[in-house]
Amino acid sequence: MTDELARFLMIWVGLLGASYTVGAQRHLSIDFLSMMMPDNKKPLLGMLINTLVLLFSGGVIVNGGLKLIEKTLATSQLSAALQIPMGYVYIVLPLSGAIMMFYSLYFILTDAQTLVRHEGK
Repeated sequence: MTDELARFLMIWVGLLGASYTVGAQRHLSIDFLSMMMPDNKKPLLGMLINTLVLLFSGGVIVNGGLKLIEKTLATSQLSAALQIPMGYVYIVLPLSGAIMMFYSLYFILTDAQTLVRHEGK
């Protein structure tokens, strides 16, 4: 029973940690392209990267997570030891995806403001 709870909590910590990482802009990246770009174009690259994160978060994590929750709740699938509906375990998917989408949108808008300021000079 405790090993199953530990496994579920590990899933939750991993996905919420991924959301935190997106919010802290510490996600895995390759800086080669960024280092080669002039400073005034880096916000454009940031907008592109965050747009891709936004699309992935919305399409795969949120949408896929909601479909997974719907299917597991519809089939009344229960966890083996704890006997809780598996849909409750999977709620973390759309939750973490929504947090990632929020941060991505925030950084897209921040980079857009930076671009407008640079072009205004």
